[in-house]
Amino acid sequence: MSNTLGRKKFFGSCHADYDGAGFALALRRAIIPPEAVPEHSHEGAHFVLAVDAGYNSAAINNRECNAPMTLVYNPPGTVHRDCFDQENGRFMTIDIDADLAPKTIIDPFIVETPNARFHSSRIAGGLSTNSVDSIEFEDMILAVIADLKGNKCQGRNAPPWLAKARQAMADLANDSALQIRDIAEAVDVHPVHFARVHREHFGYNPGTFLRRHRLAQAASELAEDSDLAQVAVEAGFTDQSHMTRAFRRDFATTPARFRRAFG
Repeated sequence: MSNTLGRKKFFGSCHADYDGAGFALALRRAIIPPEAVPEHSHEGAHFVLAVDAGYNSAAINNRECNAPMTLVYNPPGTVHRDCFDQENGRFMTIDIDADLAPKTIIDPFIVETPNARFHSSRIAGGLSTNSVDSIEFEDMILAVIADLKGNKCQGRNAPPWLAKARQAMADLANDSALQIRDIAEAVDVHPVHFARVHREHFGYNPGTFLRRHRLAQAASELAEDSDLAQVAVEAGFTDQSHMTRAFRRDFATTPARFRRAFG
């Protein structure tokens, strides 16, 4: 029999939190070894934003998710052993009151809509600054929930070359000289056609995908002793200033403040 955890109860230490308007938010670190995480469920619906890579989730059939900044939705009562493959993995949790959770979604899944990913990053950034704007938090979380129903429509009936193009962008994102036309050439389509089809199927431009992939990589590498300039270069930014500008735009904070927020 699995353990049932109440509101705001997770296998992770809390480093910054906010509770209001039907939501409970927290920035956390995993505090027990992955093999010690018991099978469990939660009374209420919640999101988990895995800042670091190596998150194992029921939403992907308990396979390891190597992508950082992965957003998972777990409906009430989801039985799982979600955990990182190593201790101290960083994550954000968002508990949702029962009257706000979508009633028609009964299975966990990875949330991939562009607005949900963008808003969850800004929510995490807002928590890291200790300057909570309750209306802004409420507005962004409601937008994430509203996006859930459209999640599985993303990329539907897309041409095969589009998936190859997105994989190529992910694989080559750490090259700061990479251009969108390079990806279009690699999959043998015109750059304008590539941009138009990508936006039609995913709701945003290829450049946005590339920037957010780089930001996710940078966020996952912001360890306590990491050199910010080196993180920027390795993630594909031209320099630390470039990364900081992008971080402010998507996270509403700086890389340094985001790093400090997890203790």
